[in-house]
Amino acid sequence: MRILLISQYYPPESVTFTHELACMMQERGHKVSVITGFPNFPHGKVFASHPQRLWAREKMDGIDVLRLPLYPDRSYSALKRATYYASLALSASALGPALAGPADVVFVYHPITLGIPAWLIGLLRNVPFMINIQDMYPESLSATSLADHGPIVKSVHMLASFLYKRAAAIP
Repeated sequence: MRILLISQYYPPESVTFTHELACMMQERGHKVSVITGFPNFPHGKVFASHPQRLWAREKMDGIDVLRLPLYPDRSYSALKRATYYASLALSASALGPALAGPADVVFVYHPITLGIPAWLIGLLRNVPFMINIQDMYPESLSATSLADHGPIVKSVHMLASFLYKRAAAIP
C-alpha cells in the first residue's frame, strides 16, 4: 500500500515519532511518502540546513519527504501560533495535490489543521484519509492561551467536526 503521511513535525526536528512511524510502515512492506514543513521546532526558526523554498524533496531511510513552506513560530501569541499551523495546511493544500506522489491512503499525524490537505488530496485522488488524534480539538485549546479567543476556538470546532465526519478512520 502507498501511504502518504502528513505531519507538522519531522526530523531533523527533535520530534522523531513521525519518522519512526513511517519507518515501521515501510518495514511492513508499505511505500511511504511524507509531506511536512521546513524544520523549525523547537525554536520557531527554520534550520540553516534546510532554508525555506517553495518546496524541497529529500529521502530519509528510503522515505520520500516533501517539505513545504510554513510560517515558523514558537511564541505565545495566539494569532502567530494559529498562523503557524494554518500556514503548512495552506501550502500543503495548494502544493500537495500536485507534488505528492501516488497514494492509496492519506494519514495525518498532527495537528488537526493538516486534515484539510489530507481531505483535499483524498477527495481529488478518490482515496481515504485518516486522522490520528493526539489532542481532542477544540477541547485541548482550553489548556492554552487560545482559549481566550472565542472565534479561533469556534473555527477549530467547526474544522474538527467537518474533518472527523469525513475521515475514513480516526485511530
